[in-house]
Amino acid sequence: MRLKSLFSVLAIFLVFNFKSQNKLLQESYDLYQLGEIVASKKTIERINEADIVAYPLKEKIEFYIDYGKMCVFLKKYGSSLKSLLKAKELDFFDNNKHETLINLSLSLLFESIGSLDLAIKFKKIALPNIKDKINRNFVVSDIAAMYYKLEKSDSALHYFNYQLEYSKKYLDEISIASATNNVGLAYFQNKQYAQALQNFKDVARIAKKEIDIDFYISVQENLGRVYFVLKQYDNAINCFEEVTEYDIKHKRILKNTFYSNMLVSACLTKNRVKDALRKRASLSKFYSAMNNNAKLYFLLLSQDIFLFQKDFKQAKINLLKLQEIQIELAKEKKVEINTSSKILEIYLNFDAKNKLSFEKKKRASYEKMIKFEKRESNFFKLFSFSIIVLLIIFFFVLYQIFTNKRKKALLEKEFLELQEQKLILKVNFQEKNLTEYAIDNFKKDELTKEIISKLKNISSLSEEDVTEQVKVILNEINTRQSFHKRAIELETNSESLVLNFKSKLFELHPTLSKGEVELCTLIKLKFSNKEIASFRGITEESVKMGKNRLKKKLNLSAKQILGNYLAEIN
Repeated sequence: MRLKSLFSVLAIFLVFNFKSQNKLLQESYDLYQLGEIVASKKTIERINEADIVAYPLKEKIEFYIDYGKMCVFLKKYGSSLKSLLKAKELDFFDNNKHETLINLSLSLLFESIGSLDLAIKFKKIALPNIKDKINRNFVVSDIAAMYYKLEKSDSALHYFNYQLEYSKKYLDEISIASATNNVGLAYFQNKQYAQALQNFKDVARIAKKEIDIDFYISVQENLGRVYFVLKQYDNAINCFEEVTEYDIKHKRILKNTFYSNMLVSACLTKNRVKDALRKRASLSKFYSAMNNNAKLYFLLLSQDIFLFQKDFKQAKINLLKLQEIQIELAKEKKVEINTSSKILEIYLNFDAKNKLSFEKKKRASYEKMIKFEKRESNFFKLFSFSIIVLLIIFFFVLYQIFTNKRKKALLEKEFLELQEQKLILKVNFQEKNLTEYAIDNFKKDELTKEIISKLKNISSLSEEDVTEQVKVILNEINTRQSFHKRAIELETNSESLVLNFKSKLFELHPTLSKGEVELCTLIKLKFSNKEIASFRGITEESVKMGKNRLKKKLNLSAKQILGNYLAEIN
């Protein structure tokens, strides 16, 4: 009974303590919303994280998520990451709700430190689990905005168009105008200025002053930028004057100096120096209240005016101030980069440990499965193994029978094809002999006519020329008779030799043409270049060229002799 009472008191104490920690967190958030940043930081520092350890898992995870988000708002990035990673470690049941909140909070953290690629990654992981259409639309809009900051305008345009389609289906006119404005910004970044201008004009018709003045001013900013790029300076001046007037009224010094800079550039382009000087004078009284970025814009604006007026002395002084501001900004940037690097290093180490832990769990699970398998019946394993061996033998025998039949069928087919090829070669050889015989007779007639013609011309020559001409004619007649005798001998004695040679040559070199095979045959039969030239009705030079080409086609080296190679083919 006493033990139960003790547990009850302890539970009440824990709940009360947990509520007090949550109350401090809420109080810190409320102060932040009121702009009391210092008070908000002091409040959150009063939270004792040690008191959270003993709380129920669900409440503990949700506290760490809220605490992590609040630390992002207060720029306590290290504490934020530490808290969110604790929540991630505790969420070992992979609760979809908690996982989505953790991923969205991590995205917010990485976006705040400028690691936009990681921020987009976590937003995309969270997106499929967000069922509420309005929240889903906000996340899509955030992804698009981050792509826009990274100047990945194609991706930004894709997500902004998604947002626009959603707004047209489910939301009011102002939401549609806001989405259209975002699409215009993506077009502007992508240098599609005509489409951007049309989008901003469509938005301007909806965003009236009396409906939403802040939104109206942002549209005027965008219109002014497009007009400025398109060199429509009068329109740009009108937009920027309206914007800067609103910025001064609402003390938006950074924005005021940025757009005032563009306004002054437009005024100087239109030679409205008085307007430019008036604008600089109205801004100079805020100089001490400006942050370094605003001061940079103001000094750039002043530099444009001094250079336009050719006041080089003031321009030189102004330039020194500009350099000082740039050094200060570089220092601030360095601090931001160092902070970002440390946060990323902590996260990457955590991610690596997580992956290692997952691999260890996977390995342990695998080892457990192996042990379980070893406990199975040895008889069952042996039986299974025997069945597999018998099946393998059975299929192997079937395969051998099928393979032998197939080989036998292929051999028979190849034999029949070879017989058919031999028959075709024999017919072709006989046809070629008949053709060659006809050509030879035709050449004989031609030779006779040529000799008669030369004999007719002898009568008109001198004795010495006649003797020389007769020698030439006799030599030609002897050559032709010798060639004719060899052709008759080959025709009668070497038909089977030539046929077998051609068949073997085709087997070794199936890509040879009929003309190349004929040349190989003549070389095989030991015809000289002159005889081949006479037989084929071409010059000896053409025969030599043909032999060189043939040698390359047969893949012979420079040292190998073509005649010897062909002589070895039986």
